[in-house]
Amino acid sequence: MNDLTLATTATLVIVYGRRRVGKTTIIERAYSDRNLLKLEGVEGGSKSKQLETALLMLSTKLRDPSIAKLRVSRWLEFFEFLSRHVANGKHTLYLEELQWLASYDDELISDFKIAWDNYLKKNPQLIVVLCGSSPSFMVTHVIKSKALYGRAQHQLHVMPFSLAEAAAYFGDGYAPSAVMDSYLTVGGIPEYLSHLRRSKSTYLDLCTAAFHRDGYFVDECDRVFVSSLAQNPHYRRVIDLLAEHRFLTRPEIAAKLEIAPGGTLSALLDELTACQFIQPYTSYDKAANSKLVRYEIADAYLQFYFRFIQPQGAHILSGSFANNPARALNLTAYQQWLGYSFGRWCRGNHHLLAQILGFSAVDYRVGPYFSRSTPQGFQIDLIFSRADRVLSICEIKYAKSPVGKQVIQEFERKLANFAIPARHTVQRVLISAEGADEVVAGAGYFDRIIDLANIFKANNGV
Repeated sequence: MNDLTLATTATLVIVYGRRRVGKTTIIERAYSDRNLLKLEGVEGGSKSKQLETALLMLSTKLRDPSIAKLRVSRWLEFFEFLSRHVANGKHTLYLEELQWLASYDDELISDFKIAWDNYLKKNPQLIVVLCGSSPSFMVTHVIKSKALYGRAQHQLHVMPFSLAEAAAYFGDGYAPSAVMDSYLTVGGIPEYLSHLRRSKSTYLDLCTAAFHRDGYFVDECDRVFVSSLAQNPHYRRVIDLLAEHRFLTRPEIAAKLEIAPGGTLSALLDELTACQFIQPYTSYDKAANSKLVRYEIADAYLQFYFRFIQPQGAHILSGSFANNPARALNLTAYQQWLGYSFGRWCRGNHHLLAQILGFSAVDYRVGPYFSRSTPQGFQIDLIFSRADRVLSICEIKYAKSPVGKQVIQEFERKLANFAIPARHTVQRVLISAEGADEVVAGAGYFDRIIDLANIFKANNGV
């Protein structure tokens, strides 16, 4: 973003991303050597409240008390007045939490377009940053806005840390397993990860932040919905519903929400998917629009919150865990949950696994496999159906020690019930956090065994 300071015309930048992903830090550091004028929206405020607050902030920034006494009835008046103060020189106008500033309405955007065309862009050294933490609002009402069509020179979707970036953030003093546990638990949100590196025990830090009455993660779920998902009340209904189940299909969601499985539901699910709060997945052999597509919560923190924090809510608020927050987290249940999370991570990072396995240049379809061909049914964790007629069939384990020979028995039972397509070769793959013990490794049953060391090495591009 620093390159924008070299532009010879006024520049409009759109920045968006999930709450606490680091948008403000990026913007303020990038423009620290310029006159930065930041105006921030007020949660739940009406248009008049937003205008009043914006004038107050402008008054404080410009050290002119008279500005706070002004009264304007629409955003065009405000921007016209503001344009006089940024007409010359290196200014960066930073509108933060735009969804609140706009009160989730299009009027601010429409008025901003008029102000940009007629006033603001006349200063060739001006940079305007429109920033919000409601991805749906930013995409639908700003990026796809007809009013701003062709006017924004740059768009930046600030993404969470990758696993490699999270590892670098923690530093060399943390084992790969501690980094992966943290990443699976709260995702790549920098602010969240910061609460897990306050001591050398990410587990104890997690328990303190999640189960102490004043812990950061206790109320964060509500803050996420306010800042990112308040635009549509149905967002919370979908998330709450998925929190009660590991996954649901579209027809199941429609039935439980008592709404038609048509365009409204499709738009709702598409928006939540685009915001990366939920994600669809299906069996590797099914089409993406199959009725068997499953939806699950994709956000790691929300997954953890609904599984472990919310059920303990009353005890947390009463201070039951104040002296020993670790009592609140059942290690066995947490380890099992990490296993599910690791499976989701592997599905979402299949390109990295293909790279480790050496066929990233080959076209493939990928996904888990679900079958009801047996009374109990069975699932294969991940299958790559490759264009070179190889099926890379993966068993995924997330244990704290190398897996033993029982994994071979489990894998054999699944293969016995799986119909291998004609003229296809099977590559047996074990993905295990701590690898396999000497018996499994020495048996030669698995063609490849991938552990966290392999994952971190590949993720770091080594």
